Amino acid sequence: MTKLTRRERTLLYAMFLILFAAGAFLLARPLAASRDAAQEQLAQDREAAQLMERQIALAQTYEGQISACKEEITALSGSLPAPMVSNRADQMVTNLALRHRLTPVKETISDPVNTPIPVYLSQPAEQGSAPQGEEEAVGALVTTEIELQAYGTLSNLQNLLEEIKDLPELRVTQYKTTVERSKDEAGNASSRTLFTIHFAIYQYQEGE
Repeated sequence: MTKLTRRERTLLYAMFLILFAAGAFLLARPLAASRDAAQEQLAQDREAAQLMERQIALAQTYEGQISACKEEITALSGSLPAPMVSNRADQMVTNLALRHRLTPVKETISDPVNTPIPVYLSQPAEQGSAPQGEEEAVGALVTTEIELQAYGTLSNLQNLLEEIKDLPELRVTQYKTTVERSKDEAGNASSRTLFTIHFAIYQYQEGE
């Protein structure tokens, strides 16, 4: 067996170090790629978790709003009257005006507008669920609008507004004041106030 010289041993040692370094580099490249992929996946998972947390918080907010809406619907459906025929609604508003010394001169009634109430809003929170497909209604909020023109004083109108402020089925949505001025044959000036009052009557119609 030939004995290696000092120079040959040095060269072999250097070659071994070069091969070891090359092998370590080749192994480190896929490991670095795997590490980068893992870090990217971790960032995506964190973003997905944050998005889910926001969605859960939003769902809880919606659940609270729906729960409050259910309670309001339950309370209103028990306090609102059944849908009225037009002459009964007309009589209701006319009597209200006369009771407060307003003199009706013209009344216009619009066609009722039905707003269906979905099933899931009428169920208790623990039983309710979002509707699938076509929504089914258990009832409807019926709104009838009436425009009344009547003569009177501002205090008469204020008394009327005071009476209906706590009534869930009747609201004054707006009113307009017109002062009519005139002179008699003797030239004496006079004036009277015409109120144009817009009422909304709310009724509840049960589903079939």
